[in-house]
Amino acid sequence: MARIDRTTGMVACALAGAITSMASAGLVSDIAITVPENNVEIFVEYLGHTADYEGNLYFLGTGSKDNVLNPVPNSDSTGLGQFLLNNHTSFVGQEAQLLGVFNAGDILHFAYDVVAPTHIAAELFRTDTSGDQKYFLIDPETWYFGVEDLRKPDTDLDYDDIQLQLSFRPVPTPAGLSLFALGAITQRRRRRRA
Repeated sequence: MARIDRTTGMVACALAGAITSMASAGLVSDIAITVPENNVEIFVEYLGHTADYEGNLYFLGTGSKDNVLNPVPNSDSTGLGQFLLNNHTSFVGQEAQLLGVFNAGDILHFAYDVVAPTHIAAELFRTDTSGDQKYFLIDPETWYFGVEDLRKPDTDLDYDDIQLQLSFRPVPTPAGLSLFALGAITQRRRRRRA
């Protein structure tokens, strides 16, 4: 168990260094999280955190840069849309799938809700709020996604309070599903004969 903890710590330190480098490269300033291709499902993978504060990541829906125009249904009483991951209780490699199918140009909106400790709880950051957008980092080449959980002047802008990876997976077409089903049926018939 200790070996896993050390490995996780080393990965988190390496990620923190990479994030700091990315942040200084200017990848932070008001970058909308824009879907790169058509007809995809989107998954958010939890990579880790180095935060003392506990927070929840939510998917609000899609819209324009500063507005959620197509909200997703609320999954809990917060009214923040679809709960995805918690930075303290999620495990490395855990994935959450965003509700819906997305197309190139769709702008995704997220919220990060700090839930503990009590004195900082209810601090909320949203990508659809222009003053909050600077607390989210997205690298549109690798789709690394990081969040900062403190506002200025207290923030360290290291974007490692929850570390995530976005992935875009094509939705199978009906023709592709038909071929898959045909292959499964053929394989089943071969097994019966054998």
